[in-house]
Amino acid sequence: MAAEIRIKKGAALCLRFAFTETDGTASDLTSAEPAAQIRDVFGHLLATLSFTTEAPGVLQATVADTRAWPAGALRCDVRVLRDGLPAISETFPIWVDQAVTQL
Repeated sequence: MAAEIRIKKGAALCLRFAFTETDGTASDLTSAEPAAQIRDVFGHLLATLSFTTEAPGVLQATVADTRAWPAGALRCDVRVLRDGLPAISETFPIWVDQAVTQL
């Protein structure tokens, strides 16, 4: 998991998550149910992520428009249900910086 993710307000956010088994092989995500939300520090929901499978064991989520997001720290984690059992990632920060160039 990345230590932190930084984007500029208004830029698209693209996240990739790789899932592996304990032996290092790619996880079979065929029947997995991934879910994730991005929230501000007050717990207000900013985005619910939708996932696509990019490669075996790799999921991708994209938020095309972040113009309405506040500058500062946001929080996210990922929950994956596999065979009815949840696995939840550590919470990771997403830092949103105000763009310097504003045309």
